[in-house]
Formats: sequence, C-alpha cells, structure tokens
Amino acid sequence: CGEGAFSSANRLETLRLSPVFSAADSSLLVSGGGFPSLRSIEVPAEAPDLSSNDGVLFSKGGDRLLLYPAAKDDAEYSVPDTVTEIAPSAFAGNPVLTKVALPDGLKDIGAYAFSTCYALARVALPAGLEHIGNGAFAFTGFLELLKDDEANVDGGALYSGEYLLACLDPSITSLTVREGTVLIADDVFAGCSSLTELVLPSSLRHIGSYSFCMIAAPAVDIPEGVVTVGEGAFYSSVSVAEVSLPSTLEQVGENAFADCAKDVAVSYAGTLEDWETNVTVAAGNSAFTAVECADGTVDAFIPPQGTQPDPGEKPTEEPTEEPSEPSAEKPSEDETEPSTDDTETPAVLKGDADLDGVLTAADARLILRASVGLEPDLTADQLALCDVDGDGERTPADARLVLRAVVGLESLV
Repeated sequence: CGEGAFSSANRLETLRLSPVFSAADSSLLVSGGGFPSLRSIEVPAEAPDLSSNDGVLFSKGGDRLLLYPAAKDDAEYSVPDTVTEIAPSAFAGNPVLTKVALPDGLKDIGAYAFSTCYALARVALPAGLEHIGNGAFAFTGFLELLKDDEANVDGGALYSGEYLLACLDPSITSLTVREGTVLIADDVFAGCSSLTELVLPSSLRHIGSYSFCMIAAPAVDIPEGVVTVGEGAFYSSVSVAEVSLPSTLEQVGENAFADCAKDVAVSYAGTLEDWETNVTVAAGNSAFTAVECADGTVDAFIPPQGTQPDPGEKPTEEPTEEPSEPSAEKPSEDETEPSTDDTETPAVLKGDADLDGVLTAADARLILRASVGLEPDLTADQLALCDVDGDGERTPADARLVLRAVVGLESLV
C-alpha cells in the first residue's frame, strides 16, 4: 500500500482489511485525512500481525491499540487490559467519546493520540506510564477541565496526578517541577527561551522528548531516579554549561544535549563501570565529549554516530541529492513537474511540512516546532507550506488546522 492510498475514502463506514495488510501499514489509515465516517474495522483471522476487537484495530497480540474509528459512536470506551501502547493519533478526531478508561499496564501514549476529541472529558491516567507524546490530549475537554482545577496548576505548569502535561506560561523564567511528578510529557517547555532556572524533583523518572529544548538555564541537574532523557530533551539550550547525570540513568536520546554551550561539564554519579554497563547515549549528543564519573573520567568520549551525528549536517546533504537526480536523469520532465505540483499543492500539499506528499500528524509536529524556532533548517518551500491559514506566520493555529485535516474535520483544499 502507498501513502495516501485511502485518503479519499470519506464515506466509508466499515473497513475490511486484507490479510496482507500489516501493522507497518496501519499509519496509512490516519494519513491524508483518514476515514472520518469510519465506524468499524474488521481484520481476518489469518492476518499475521493485526487483529480487531469491537471494531477497533490492534496489533495481533493486543498490546498496541492502533486505531479507534473516527465515527464510532460509543460515548465511553475501556481500553483492553492487554494494551501497553496507544499509537500516535489512534483516537484523534472522534467527536463522540466523553470517557476513556485506560489499563493499569499502559506504558506509552503516542503523539496526538486523543487530539481533537473535543468531547473527551474524563481520562484517568494510570500509574506507570513511561511516555506521553506531544499533543496527546491537545484540543480535548480533558485538558480544559484540568486547567479549571487549581490543584492541577502549579508554577505555570499543568499536571494530571504524577504527570506534567503542559506549559501554561511560555514566558516562564523559573520552574520547580513539583515533588511526586514521575514523567514530563514531550515538548512541554519547548521554546521557553526565558526559562533560566530549572529544579527537577527526586520523584522524576522520565524526561520527555524536546521537553526543555531551547531553554536558557546555565546548568541542568538531573536527579537520582531518572531513567530516561528523551530525544532532543535539551536540544539547542545554548546556555547549558553544566550537566549532572544520576547513577540511575539508562538512556539518553538522540540529540538530547546537542547544540548546547561549548565544553559542557558533564558529571555522572555512578562509576566508570556503571557508565559503560548501564548507560546508552544515542547519536548527536555533542556535549558529551568527556564524562566525569565518581571514580574517574571517560576521556574523549565520542557519542555513537547515527544518521544525524551533527544536526546541522543532514539538512545540507539532502537538498543537494534530491534536486540532482531529476535534473540529471530526466531534464525534460522538469518542465512537466511544475504543472503537476501546481495542481496538487492547493488541494493536497498545503500543510505538508515534511514534503512526503500526504498530511499526517508528523506535519503538525513540524509546524509546531517551526513556530517556536526549533526547525531552522526547513527550506523556504517548507516554511511556506507551514503557513496553513495564510496569515504570513507559522503558529500553533496552523498545526491545529493540519491535525483537523488529518482526522477529517477540516478541508485544506
């Protein structure tokens, strides 16, 4: 199946998948506008890695909830106890849901999982969550009701129990995350460039992706107990000159400390053996040139080199490769391509920030990041596509329009 293969099925109410349709293809069901009228998904028993239950799409073993039909008309839904992960955009755009019960074993709520479920008001987040994606509850009644209760608001941050879900004051200068918090959701304080003082609690276990990128704190003290620091967590926080890591640390995500101050002093509370045995540092963490452990120094530490060892390299490589192929191989087709693009752009590609030819939640995320200056390498064409509402600026409102289009609630034609 190709991307956008289902993008025009606006009236389809029951979807019967082929046995060859795989879990890897499931993201196609929410791309290009998805199925705004879909009420039920059926999967044949012989399908190798997919299943359905009560019209909802799951992985074969039932551990991942992949898609809840956008027009399924139940006001309440209980996610099965087998589910440990809710996929990105899985519930996005359902206008009927008012209450969702989540299982105790749930670990991961994907980006935009419940976004634009405007009627959704009651969600009890279980203990033990390890990841809450960007915009997981964006534009839901759930977040609005949380804001109305003063017990959930503290120092410019919005909490639901032990989880920090949102920033209510982008101009925040000082933040003390309240004790008892175990997880900070993705992107929460991204772009809070006035944030100069950050205090994290001893209860904290997981720091989400891009949660503190571009802050202005000179030092980051990650407390004992923290296990994971997500991708890009402190990306481009150019004032950060000191980083203290706990002995409990297991994973530092890609670019978590990229583009910080030069010669960052990194200390680790564990031993050299602990560091070598227990800690995995992904590519792009240029701050980790040396790590001071409790019993010595990891000299000339070189982070693993992935596809983005330096975040500045990849964007300069791709533009030189992509244009060269059509111009070298089929120069005569260059004349016909503009006419094709002219017909597609207003109808299909408006808001397509990643230029993959179809609108997805990934485009909304790119636009959100661009609105706070976190995508400096986007091309002029990409930046133009980010301005969905045509007001000359890139704002969260543009990302919201794309999200609504993805779930079939908006037409960008």
